[in-house]
Amino acid sequence: MKFNMNYFLIIVFLLLFSGCGSQGPLTHLSRPRDGKKELPLEAAWKIGGLINNNAMYNIGVTSEGLYYIRDKRSTFEMVFTGLAGEEISSYKIPKGKGPGEIQSPMQVTLGDTFTMIYDIEMLKFSLYSPNGEFLEDVMMDPDQGIPFFHQQTGETFLYSGLLSVQYGQGRITDGKVETLRKVEYKEKYKGMEELNTKKMRMTIPLVSEGKVFSLVSQDSLRLSRLDDDFKEDKVYVNLSGSLLSFRVVADSKHLYFPFPFDVDKAQSTGTLKTAFAVAVFDKESGEHLYTISGPVSQFEGMLSAVGVVNGNLILLVDDHSGSLSEALGEKGPGNWILVYRLPE
Repeated sequence: MKFNMNYFLIIVFLLLFSGCGSQGPLTHLSRPRDGKKELPLEAAWKIGGLINNNAMYNIGVTSEGLYYIRDKRSTFEMVFTGLAGEEISSYKIPKGKGPGEIQSPMQVTLGDTFTMIYDIEMLKFSLYSPNGEFLEDVMMDPDQGIPFFHQQTGETFLYSGLLSVQYGQGRITDGKVETLRKVEYKEKYKGMEELNTKKMRMTIPLVSEGKVFSLVSQDSLRLSRLDDDFKEDKVYVNLSGSLLSFRVVADSKHLYFPFPFDVDKAQSTGTLKTAFAVAVFDKESGEHLYTISGPVSQFEGMLSAVGVVNGNLILLVDDHSGSLSEALGEKGPGNWILVYRLPE
């Protein structure tokens, strides 16, 4: 299947127009300490109805399974499943531009007290209770940062913006977002239109066990740990080239980093080829311990980590050509959830 830019992230669509050339970018991921490992595949199931333009950020993990936004055309649904795909519960989220309605969901996250959905078109957060009751819409001034990615952290949330804010910490108070602190990019973009003419950049932060980790695509692809001032204090990966990886996830001791894809090659060939591989790093030492291999060595599509649940690594695979489906005994392209049992 040809690489369909319209299927990509709304924002990444804009980011892909520029970038620097690749120079053997995966060589630094080719020598893990314990080599490649084929882990037990506990479950594999096709997942339908994902948000076409941003599937990998409208999905996440609970303590027992997954949650995701399902597009029903006339409405959205918030869906909760077990690890094997069995649906546990769901509730409707109306489409539209009114209070409690969503037009273009950028990302959904679960917190202790509410669910947050950021609407990239309406530039607002919509908050819902755990049982799906609409609570309030919260506008966020673009000067505070247009959140490309966010993660709830108790009473606050960590986010990364598109135009100027690389890292921000916010808190919702009296129907508004209060910015507690932020670190801006050295070069600020004046508006969404400028993304089309500037170099690719994307920052995906992660809070795990009280530490902040960061995946940054800008001239290179870097995975690092940050200190309290959002400055790097450990670098796990630094790969040259126009590379993108959509998310890194963690458990108490390890980071799980899906191999990136090369944007320049995707543009020049019209095909998005991705290695089916996940690098596993020790959080403290930074050592690349091993690489998880999959049912196929390479496929056309996208690979994203969703999270870790009860010792299981959850991956989302967008299989464009159907090669993964064939390896799993089915036919046709589609989105897959793969559940791997991690070593004790």
